[in-house]
Amino acid sequence: MARLLADRWWIAISSTVCVTLLACGGRAGMAPLDADPSGRCVVAAFAPAPRPDTIVVALRGPVDPAHAPVPRNDAERLLFRHLYETLTAVDCEGRIQPRLAERWLADDDSLRWTFVLRADARFWDGAAVAAEDVLAGWGDEVARRLGTTVRAVGDSAIVIDLAAPYRAMPSLLAAPLFAVRKTTGAAIWPLGTGPFRRIGPATGGEIVVHATAGETPVIRFRTVPPSRDARDLLDSGIDVLLVSRRSVLEYVTGRSEFAAVALPWNRTYVLLAAGPIVGEGWGRGRGRGRSLGAALARDAVRVDARAAKPPFWWERRESCESVLVDARPRPVGTTARIAYRRSDPVARALAERLVAVSAMQDVAAVGMAAAEYDRSLAAETEHAYVVALPRHVLDPCSHAVPGWVTHLVPLIDTRSWLVTRRNVGPIAIEWDGIPRIEAGR
Repeated sequence: MARLLADRWWIAISSTVCVTLLACGGRAGMAPLDADPSGRCVVAAFAPAPRPDTIVVALRGPVDPAHAPVPRNDAERLLFRHLYETLTAVDCEGRIQPRLAERWLADDDSLRWTFVLRADARFWDGAAVAAEDVLAGWGDEVARRLGTTVRAVGDSAIVIDLAAPYRAMPSLLAAPLFAVRKTTGAAIWPLGTGPFRRIGPATGGEIVVHATAGETPVIRFRTVPPSRDARDLLDSGIDVLLVSRRSVLEYVTGRSEFAAVALPWNRTYVLLAAGPIVGEGWGRGRGRGRSLGAALARDAVRVDARAAKPPFWWERRESCESVLVDARPRPVGTTARIAYRRSDPVARALAERLVAVSAMQDVAAVGMAAAEYDRSLAAETEHAYVVALPRHVLDPCSHAVPGWVTHLVPLIDTRSWLVTRRNVGPIAIEWDGIPRIEAGR
C-alpha cells in the first residue's frame, strides 16, 4: 500500500486516539463531564442553562478558502471540519462511523471496496450528492492514490479496486483529503455537505455558518492573531477556544463559567538529523536520571507536553514496500544548524534548548519561513530539523522519512485543551482531536 496517499510524509492523515476527559479530581474548579450515551468522544453541556443560539469560536490562525476542504493549519482544520464531510468518520476512540456513506462492503480478499452514499445526502444548495460528484471533487490524482481504479456505479455507489489487500480502507476515507466538495463557477468556497453551511462572505474577521438542517446554532468563527493572549479572548466573549499554554489552563480553573477538556496527544516533535547532535552526557550530574524528552517537556516549552511516548508509527515501516527513499547520508563537519519553522514557538524552544546541550562545538538554531523550511527539508540543506509529526497515523506506509536522515530522535508529545463555556455542548471529539460542535438544540 505504498501508493496510498503519497503526500509529503509529515502531513497527518488520520489517527485512532482516545480523548482524556477531566474530572473534578484533576484541577480545582473544573467539573466532571455529564454522562453521555455517545461515549467519551462527546463533551456534553456542563450547565443546565439553555444552549445559546449563537456560538463564537476563535480561530487562532489564517483561513484560506482556496485550501478547502483540505486544511493546512489548525484554524482551517477546525473550520473545515464543520463544513465538509468524508465518506466515513473515526471518533476519538478509533471507532469507524458512517458519514456521507451509509454503508460499505469488501470482497473476501479486500481488493474491492464498495461505498454506498446515503439517500438524503445534499450539497449546501440542495442538490443531491451523486457518486460522480464525489469523484469529480476528489479529482483524478486523489482517486488514483486510492487504488488501481476508482469508479462510480449508478448514482450512489463508489467502487475502489486495489492492487493489494487493504482492510483499513473505511478508516482511511475519514482523512480530510477525501472530504467531498463541489466547485461551482467563480465561487471561492467549494460546496460541502457538512452539518453546517457557510453564509455570506467573511466580514469583520468572522466567518458565519448556520446549521444545514436548521437555523441553530449559528457559529461565528472569529479569526484572531495567534499572539493574542487567550485569557483576553475568553474575557471578550469567545465561547470555544483551543489552548495549549499552561498559564491559560491555570486561569480557567478560577472561572466557573468555563470548563476545560484535555484533547488527545496529537503531535510528536522529533529531531531529524544527518548525524549526532545531542550529547550522550545529557542527564548526568544535576539532570541525572531524567530523559532528554522529560527535561524538554518540563523546562523548554510552555505548552502542555510530556516526553515522547512509544510506540511510534515510524517504527512500523519495515513492512512497507518502497516507502523509504534510498539512504544518502551526507558528510558533515563540526559546524551545523538546527532548523525550525519560524511560526512554531514550540519548535523554536526545542531547537534552542538542543543547541544548549549539543555535543557539537559549533551549532546554531535557525528559524525559517514555512516555504523556505519545506524546501530546505526536502533538499537537506541543513544538518538537522525540529519537525512536528502527527502522533498517530492510519497508514504508516503512506509516510516516508527523507533518505538523508540517519538520526530520528523523538523529543516531546504535545496536546491542546478545549476551553468552552459550560452550556455550549454537545461537542464531538474526532480522530485527530479536533472538536466539532454538533448541530441542533
